[in-house]
Amino acid sequence: MVAALILGLGALGVVPAEAAVSPQLADKSFQALGLIVKYKDGVSAVAADGQPTSENAAGVNLSIGRDLGQGWRSVNFDSQLVAGDATAIALRVASDPRVASVELNRKIQPASVSAPFDKAAFDALKPASPVRSVKAADAWTAANSSQAAVKLSWVSPATLSGATVVGYRIEQNDSSGWKLATVSSSPVTNTVIKQGLKGGISYSFRVAAITKSGSVSKVGQFSTAVTAMPTSTPQPPVFNGANTAFADSSPSWVKQSISQSGGLPILGYTSTASATGQPSVTCSAPASATTCSFAGLAPNITYT
Repeated sequence: MVAALILGLGALGVVPAEAAVSPQLADKSFQALGLIVKYKDGVSAVAADGQPTSENAAGVNLSIGRDLGQGWRSVNFDSQLVAGDATAIALRVASDPRVASVELNRKIQPASVSAPFDKAAFDALKPASPVRSVKAADAWTAANSSQAAVKLSWVSPATLSGATVVGYRIEQNDSSGWKLATVSSSPVTNTVIKQGLKGGISYSFRVAAITKSGSVSKVGQFSTAVTAMPTSTPQPPVFNGANTAFADSSPSWVKQSISQSGGLPILGYTSTASATGQPSVTCSAPASATTCSFAGLAPNITYT
């Protein structure tokens, strides 16, 4: 029997061979100020939005430090991290195909690492006021029905303090804490978030403008958080036992969660029994049911 719903929407520790990772990453006995990253030939350490290349892969806020020469660049954390946390971030950065090598930064002094390109200008640049009127909506499409997605739109900050918006930082929270969703390198005030989303799970989102003045950039104040539950194609019901029947039968399945139903309410079930040389037989069941009784199956025939 085949049951169908009737509805009313780089891993940690896995490092590709092309990125070399220092043995330091196994050391848990110290604190790290940031990373020392070597990018592959032709890859700029600074993305178009002024943020470090590979920040998306890192999954945390990073800031650009000094050019250390021979292709190496320091990249700084917001604060010192214990080696274990820093190691996880370093492994994610190492998984970026644009990165040639990564080390944890405990080799040079904080004063050397934490200084931006122009510290005076960076300190003088005021962060933009909060992004306004953020809206989140389900962005499911029939063309990619199994992919949960949320479309975000917003209004740019009221106060830029003389700087120019060069992009936006979007973070998401599935109740486990705020994490980087994406960083755009465009002043466009909308985007679609797909990566990591699952249908039927409630997510919160917040947005901050990235502004630039001269050679320095800064992430502004975050917007008020908004919530959305994306939808996706529901998962098929899981049968209790085999999905075959001999003579009259009542197949049963496991009750589905809102996530398994793709975030949409279940209105009912339709089950179909089929066998070679026999007409198909269907039965219907209400949304609360976990079984469906077939009638009229041919004797001594095995149905699927």
